[in-house]
Amino acid sequence: MRPRLRPLTVVPFAVFGLAWLVVAHYGLMIHSIQPDEVIPVAGSRHVLEDPLSALGSGAQLSGRGLERTLAIVFAFVQWVLGSTASAFKAQHVLSAGSFAAAVLVVWAWGRRLGLASWQAVVAGALSVCVPWLVLGTSFLNSAPAYSLTTLALYAMWRAIVEPGLWRDVIALAALLVLGLTRVGNIPIAAAFPFGIVVYALHDRLPGVGVGRALRGLPARVWREHPLLV
Repeated sequence: MRPRLRPLTVVPFAVFGLAWLVVAHYGLMIHSIQPDEVIPVAGSRHVLEDPLSALGSGAQLSGRGLERTLAIVFAFVQWVLGSTASAFKAQHVLSAGSFAAAVLVVWAWGRRLGLASWQAVVAGALSVCVPWLVLGTSFLNSAPAYSLTTLALYAMWRAIVEPGLWRDVIALAALLVLGLTRVGNIPIAAAFPFGIVVYALHDRLPGVGVGRALRGLPARVWREHPLLV
């Protein structure tokens, strides 16, 4: 007998799909490019002409060093579709989806925090009902960075409260992808070591003072987060 999906498990994906549809609808109504949107488009043209430039550390695909995700994705879309007009529409749809994906991240985080399924769904829906929703209609790196920043914060939180080697790997990978997408958001990485220290002090055993917890902090970090040492 095939297992059935519970309705409240399907709902967050339906909300994500609806948010994606709404943002994409308005994105496809736009037929021009603002000055800042030229950056990923120009970067994608460079990748199309020289694909290996996407791997070079010296390539300035965005004028912001490490940042190159949109240039690579847009170049791939242009290469697959061929037609610039079709690629323009597909790129708008992808940008909309990258913004709407915050729904799923917030929903998953809410469930981990102990929210009821419906409460987590509401939180996920509200996460995209914000003024920044308009970014999803653009080619700005802020659209995917909205969801990726949330994902990186969630991944760091999980690595802190449920420590493990692979959770550290996932958190670092999420930060790397965020940096490749919008390097200006990388400072949130500072929350990782800070969170580890704060949680270690909060999670100390009954009767253990702050001083003793601090003295035992190096050993705890080595034990729980060897990848970060």
